Amino acid sequence: MKANFINMKVASFSMFFVLLCTLASCKREEQSLTDQYKDLGSIYITLPNGEGYFNPVGSTPYDESIVFEFPTHFPLDSDDEFSLAGMRINTNSPSRVEVIGQKDNIVDMSKEFQIVIHKGNGESSKHTVKSIIKESSEAELLSFSLPTMNLEGYVRGQLISLIAGGADLSNLTPQVLVSKRATIHPLPTTPQNFNNPVEYTVTAQDGVTTKKYTVKFATPGKVSNGIRLGSARQIWIKTLTELGIDATNHMTTSIAVSKGDLIVNTREKRNKIINRFNGALIGEMVMGDIATETFQNFFITSDSKGQLLMSNLVAAAGNSLAIYKWKNSSDSNPKKLINWTMAAAWNVGRKMSVIGDLDKSAVIYLAASNSGNTVLRWKITNGVAESQIPEALTFPGATSWTQMADVAPTSTDLSAPIFITGHPGNISYWDQIAQRAAYVFPNTNLNLIHNNALDFAEFNQARYISFGRVEDKFGEFYLFNVTDPSHLEVETSNPLFKDYLVLRTSDLITNSNGNRTSDVVMKVSDDGYKLHMYCLLTNGVVVAYEFDCIDFDTL
Repeated sequence: MKANFINMKVASFSMFFVLLCTLASCKREEQSLTDQYKDLGSIYITLPNGEGYFNPVGSTPYDESIVFEFPTHFPLDSDDEFSLAGMRINTNSPSRVEVIGQKDNIVDMSKEFQIVIHKGNGESSKHTVKSIIKESSEAELLSFSLPTMNLEGYVRGQLISLIAGGADLSNLTPQVLVSKRATIHPLPTTPQNFNNPVEYTVTAQDGVTTKKYTVKFATPGKVSNGIRLGSARQIWIKTLTELGIDATNHMTTSIAVSKGDLIVNTREKRNKIINRFNGALIGEMVMGDIATETFQNFFITSDSKGQLLMSNLVAAAGNSLAIYKWKNSSDSNPKKLINWTMAAAWNVGRKMSVIGDLDKSAVIYLAASNSGNTVLRWKITNGVAESQIPEALTFPGATSWTQMADVAPTSTDLSAPIFITGHPGNISYWDQIAQRAAYVFPNTNLNLIHNNALDFAEFNQARYISFGRVEDKFGEFYLFNVTDPSHLEVETSNPLFKDYLVLRTSDLITNSNGNRTSDVVMKVSDDGYKLHMYCLLTNGVVVAYEFDCIDFDTL
């Protein structure tokens, strides 16, 4: 549309500049007489109240006929057809416009009329003014998203790029914004399988101008290292009540990722399965034989392939620790992987970690409460535990936990460093070769007196730990860069601390959480572009955050 509302195309730059200065009451420098009379006699149309600004199709010097183009509706996205009656024709001083046969400059633009332009230099010219209602030729797809998956499409030219982060994009209804009064086909209300390319055609209001757009997966470059600055966002939050879970009985203590699912462990009930990309409740797990164990399904975790491990709680000498394995959240026949009878009166099974692929090579870790800093470890080779009796490690740090502790291994290599935390909340980098706590994040940092949740992830050549601070009525969670583990010892007063602390969530509200229980899990997408962090606050909420490493300049 060549002649349109202000902020759209302006035919005469100098006229546009004069108008801006007039509207903004800007002070103009003194001009020479020659400058003053440049482009004299240019005219424009406004609404009756003086708002709006329409230029003629051509610029000065005008032909005998001056043509204005107007949209079909004003504003273009409204349902109000544009009325051409009662418009106001204007020029700028020292010029003057005279409508022949009228004493004022209020005109009916739906009819032709004649004007005389009296220029400030003494010259005059007579013109016929005509109007055209012109349908828009704009056929742009302006934005695209898949709201049920919290996924934005990145529009570059006529390509809309999707970076799914592991989400299944079949049978989804998009949310699309196109140019005003344009149409799109297929209709956005029609679900599509965006796991494959999908083509859309946008047709402008004029019915002639069209553009084709393709929606498909993208493989852009990545930022040089770690998380893209500013990419952190909360993608959903659900209260336990919304998930059909009792939010007062202290029984919801752990979460785990399995492919596109997030499993919420409800202890002695069927675990809830939710869509990890939007928080929607999908169903419940089949619990199998773990339902026959004492203190059944006390904690859940998952391996790198989304296979699930669940443990019971062992509270006294002579009790048996049972760890069962599910292939995925829909597995109806879980197998017992570990069956170990404990000789000491420890609490085992409150927390559990696994690293690797349970069908090939993996390592399971449990920190035993009331055990003098004992960490239990099972090596899995070719899908089988090398021994039912765990290797007992003694943590060499100063922290002594009596309630809960969590282990975040960094590799299946048994000599690799381990991150570990336990009440009262110090986070230690355990050098297993030197057998020392090489670096310690003290609990006085961030007031981590009650921290018993910990996870580790490598993402885009950087390393991160996630952890939480839990109080009786609220909790908050953190993501911290430990690419260099010495970052743990940087004081909060050091300006670098805020660079290493990637995320500090807002306060998350819970009902009374007397045991100060929580869990945190991270998952890197298979395509390597996204990192998701999931947090559970017992008797409260489950919340999901997303980070990415996308270099948008390469899309």
